[in-house]
Amino acid sequence: MKKKPITILATIAASISLGYAFLPSWLLGFFASRYVAGKRTGQSGRLKSIVIPVRTWRLHLHHWLYSTILLGLSAALGLYLLSPTITYGVLAGSIFHGIYFYNDWHVVAARNVPE
Repeated sequence: MKKKPITILATIAASISLGYAFLPSWLLGFFASRYVAGKRTGQSGRLKSIVIPVRTWRLHLHHWLYSTILLGLSAALGLYLLSPTITYGVLAGSIFHGIYFYNDWHVVAARNVPE
């Protein structure tokens, strides 16, 4: 299954269903993620990645992953940044960026390699 057509179609569907404020806030989230994240897979960005060591594993919390968690929490708890549409847009832009632009977006857990 191709990730690019699915993510683009999901973004278009969300823009249509959530209204006019979604797209500008989506663009804000997308470009903010693009600014702070690494340019390519494996390259460090302006903000350090969240990597949690657990015994012999490294858990990498990609920005798309914690944006998804924040989006779920926001929807469940009813906590929003200005409005639900803006909150969903900013977080969806970050999720889109993380999945669309990196080859390792699906690698969350990896074994530690001894040095």
